[in-house]
Amino acid sequence: MLLFSLVYFLILIYLLFFAFFRENTTTEVNLIPFKNIYTLTVYTFTSGHGIWHWIVNIPGNIIAFIPMALPIFLIRKSSTITFPLILFILILPICIEFLQYVFQSGSADIDDVILNAIGTFCGIYILKKIKKQPTH
Repeated sequence: MLLFSLVYFLILIYLLFFAFFRENTTTEVNLIPFKNIYTLTVYTFTSGHGIWHWIVNIPGNIIAFIPMALPIFLIRKSSTITFPLILFILILPICIEFLQYVFQSGSADIDDVILNAIGTFCGIYILKKIKKQPTH
């Protein structure tokens, strides 16, 4: 599990800061929740264009953070959701967005924070369900 977590973090850091699609990115800031999610979704599904961009940005931001639940559980050794855990799950993507803005490897977008947090909470839910499964 530790090796998986390490590999996951390395891949995540690469995708968030160094991947080929991070070149020539804009350094915009969006602090209006759901603005870019709404705009991208409406554009994609009314024009029929940009479906790949939508998949990478909406479900991709969620899916990329589902595995984040595993290292959290490895460190905490508990599946209980506490206020400090919720705070951590929200602060981590805020820090990532800030660093992407500072290093000009992406825009700082509150929608990404929301989607990343949803992904982590989905991962926690999945791990809790797996943990409750009876072993044979």
